[in-house]
Amino acid sequence: MKKRFCLFLSLCLVFIMCITVTPLNAAATYKLNASSRTLNGVGKKCTLTLTAPRGTKATWKSSSSAIASVSSKGIVTAKKKGSVTITCTAKKGTLVKKLTCKVTVKVPAKAVEFTNAVIDEEYDAHIIELGTTYDFNARTISSSSKSSSTDVIRFYLKDTTKADVNEKTGLVTPKKAGYTTLTACCGATAEKAAAPENTKKQSIHLFIKKPSVTVVDCGLLSSHELLITFNQAMDPSTLLANTKLLPAIAIQGDSKASQLGTLTGSISEDQKILTIHSQNAFNGVYTISLGKTIKSMSGYPLTPFSESRTLKDTVGPTYLGCTVDDTGLIVSLNFNEPVSITNLVAKDAKRSDGKTLVNPAAFTTTGNYKLSEDQKSILLDLTGLSPVDQNAGISLTLYGIVDLANNPTNPYPLIAAIYTNTTSTGQAQLQNLYRNGNSVVAVFDKSIQIPGYALVNNVMLNGEVNKFNKKEVIYQILDTGLLNTKTSVSAVLYNYSAYNAGATATSMQRTINFGTACAIPAVTSSSFTTKKGNSSSSTVLTLTFNEPVTLLASNGKISGKSMLDGIIGAETSYNYTAEASQNIVTLTFTNTFTDLATYSFTLPDFMVLDGYYNYNGSQTITVTKEVGETAALPAPSAIQLAGNANQYIYITFDNMLDNVSAENKANYSISGVTVQSAQLVSNSYGCPSVVKLTVAPDPITANAPYPIKISNIKGYKNAYSAMEPYSIMIILTNNQALEPSSLKASATGKTITLDFPVSLRTGNPHNANYTVTVNGNALTVEDSKIKSNQIILTLKETLTKGQLIQLKPLADNYIMDMNNQRLLNLPITITAS
Repeated sequence: MKKRFCLFLSLCLVFIMCITVTPLNAAATYKLNASSRTLNGVGKKCTLTLTAPRGTKATWKSSSSAIASVSSKGIVTAKKKGSVTITCTAKKGTLVKKLTCKVTVKVPAKAVEFTNAVIDEEYDAHIIELGTTYDFNARTISSSSKSSSTDVIRFYLKDTTKADVNEKTGLVTPKKAGYTTLTACCGATAEKAAAPENTKKQSIHLFIKKPSVTVVDCGLLSSHELLITFNQAMDPSTLLANTKLLPAIAIQGDSKASQLGTLTGSISEDQKILTIHSQNAFNGVYTISLGKTIKSMSGYPLTPFSESRTLKDTVGPTYLGCTVDDTGLIVSLNFNEPVSITNLVAKDAKRSDGKTLVNPAAFTTTGNYKLSEDQKSILLDLTGLSPVDQNAGISLTLYGIVDLANNPTNPYPLIAAIYTNTTSTGQAQLQNLYRNGNSVVAVFDKSIQIPGYALVNNVMLNGEVNKFNKKEVIYQILDTGLLNTKTSVSAVLYNYSAYNAGATATSMQRTINFGTACAIPAVTSSSFTTKKGNSSSSTVLTLTFNEPVTLLASNGKISGKSMLDGIIGAETSYNYTAEASQNIVTLTFTNTFTDLATYSFTLPDFMVLDGYYNYNGSQTITVTKEVGETAALPAPSAIQLAGNANQYIYITFDNMLDNVSAENKANYSISGVTVQSAQLVSNSYGCPSVVKLTVAPDPITANAPYPIKISNIKGYKNAYSAMEPYSIMIILTNNQALEPSSLKASATGKTITLDFPVSLRTGNPHNANYTVTVNGNALTVEDSKIKSNQIILTLKETLTKGQLIQLKPLADNYIMDMNNQRLLNLPITITAS
C-alpha cells in the first residue's frame, strides 16, 4: 500500500513539471504629465499629455472655458484669472479612466495706483491730521485688457516715526507731525511686491499736521439759547466750570444790543455742541469770541474764533409730537424750544374716530395745562378723563403758544394730535431690595402706583413711592431695634402695583444685608454769585447735591472765611435763607462779599434730608465768588493832585480794576493837560484801587478848576463792565504832605503808629480804618484813633520783631489834614521792630 502511494506522488510531480509557465502582464498605466499647472498671463499655454496603453482614446474638457480652454490635443490656453479643472477621459474598449489637472491662471499687473488719495496743491501731499486715521485704497492695472490682475498690493511708509500703516489694508495712523512717503506696490507675492527691484509701484507724499479745531457753526436755537458747534469733540473742562462759562468764552453786545444777564452753558453728549443759556433774550449784534485755551478731547487748541452776529429769534417753536407718562394719562406736548402758555386757549377737541367725547372740558380747561421745568413741554393732566375716551386718538386746536421771543407756532393755530395709553402692561418685577441707612429701598422695572408695605424681620414698614424716581419704593425704618441691626434679615413685600398692571395682589420675599453702608447726601459742586433784584442785590450760594434733598429749615447760619491775593480773612458767621429744588439748594445772603475772592464755607450736620430719610454730614466747600450779573463800574470816589511840581493826579476807585483798561492813558482826558502815563499803583482785595496819572511838570495850577473825563475802565476780571463816561469839573488841590511816602511808620508789641508831617483832623467824618495782615493772615484791630499828627492802631495780637506787616485802607478810611487835604488811600508796608 505504501509503495503504491509513493508511486502516485512521483507521477504527479512529473506531470506538474511538464506544464508551460506563462507570466502575467503588469496593470495598464494611465497618467497625466502634471496634476497642477500655473499660467502667468492671459494667452499663456501649457500642454497636458496622457500616458496610457496603446489604442487608448483621450478626450479633454475644462471646467470653465472662460478661465482656461483646452484643445483636443490637451493644449491649455489661459483666458482670465482664476482656477479650473482640466479633465482627461481615457477610454479603451470598455475601460474608462478619468484624470484631472488643476490649472491656475494668474494675471500680473503692469502698474498700481492710489484711488482715494487727495493731493493738496499747496502741500503737494495728502494731508492727515494727528488724532485721525485714513484708509488708503489702491488698485492694480492689469497687463491684460481681458482680465483683472491677481497681483497682491502692499503699502509701505518711508518714515515710520511719523506714522504707522497696515501693509495689507493701507490704513495709516499718524504719530508725529511732518512729511513722509507712502508707497503702494504690487507683485505676485508680498515678497515680490516689496522687492527693491520691483517697478510696479506708486508713491505719494503725506503731510501729517496738528488738527484744526474750529467752530463750524454759531447760531440761535431759541431766544435764550446759543449753539456753538465744533468740528471735533471738545474737552468740557476747557469750556465750563460746572455750568459757568470759562473766561475763554466771551459774548459782548454792541451799544444797542440787549443785556444778556447771567450766562451758563452745557455740552452735548457727543461733546461737539456748546449750548449757552442766557438769562435774558438775545436781541442785537453780539461779538462771540472763543480763545485758544479751549481744547479738543485729543488735547489740541481751538483756532481762535471771533465773529459778530446779529442774534434775534424770529422763528416760532416747532411741535415735536406728544408722549405720555407711566400713568398713561399725563400727556407731554413737546417743542424744540422753551414756550410760553400765558395766553393759551384750547378748542375743538375731537376724537379721531368720530365718536363724541364724554368730557371735552378735560381738553379745553386751561388749568389742566402746565409747563415742564425746562419749558419745552406742555403737560396736559387727563387723570380725570372718562375711561370711554381713554386710549382714543384726540385732535385739538391750540392758540396762544409762543416762544420766549413771542414768536407763534408755525402753523398757527397749532392742531395737535395726542393720545393716552392705559392699556395693561403687566405687573412690575422687583429688581433689587437693599437697605440705605434709615430706609429699605425696593427697585422695580416699572413705575409704581401703589407702594404697599414691607415686613422686615417681622417689623411692618409702610411704603411710599420715591417722588423723584417712581420705580423705587421707600420703606422708612422707625423701629430702633431694626435700625441697629447689622446682619442679614428676611423681608417680604406686599400689595405693590405698577400703573395699569391689571392686578394688585402681589408679594415678594428676599433677604437683605442690613450691614451695608449708607449713602448720605453730599455736595458735589457749588457756585457763588450775585443776583440783582428790582431794587437790591443779594449773594447766592448754589449747592448741587448728589441726590434730591429737602431742607430741614428755611434759614440758618454757616461759618466761612475768605481768601484773595494770599490774604486769609477771619472766620465769619453768615445768616442765610434757603430753598431746595430736587438736588439744588440755594442759600441767599444779605452780607457783602468780595467778587473773585475764594470762600471756604462749613455746612452743618442735619441741614438737608434725602428721600431715604438720611441726613447730610458736616462738609467744607470751597468756592470762588463769581461776578454774577455784571453792572457798569462805579465812578471814582476821589481825584487828587500831588507831587512837588503838581505832576501827579491820583484817581481812587472803591473797586478793583482791570489792569489793561486802567493803565490805558487814552481813557483819561484833562482839558489843557497831556497825560503822559497811567499806572495802577494800588489794586488789591479789601482796599480802594488807585490810578496814578503822570503829566508834565507844572502844567496844572493848584486850586484851579479843571474838566476831567474818564471812560472805558472795567472791573477786575470783568467784575464790572466798562464804566459809563464820567465827566466832572474839579478843583485840584495838592496834598503832597499826605502821600504815604511822606509818613513814618513803626510797629512794636501790639501798636502800629503812622507819623505824618502835618496835624490831622479828628471827629466825624474822619475815620482811620485799616485791615492789618501778616504773612497773609488777618490780624484783629481792636482800636484806632487819630491823635495830632499820628494814627495809632492797637492790635489784639502781639507782633514779632522782623514781621512784615501790610496795612490796607478800607473804602471808609477818611483822613484829612487841617487844610482839608485828604490822605491818599494806598497800602502801607511796615517791618515790626
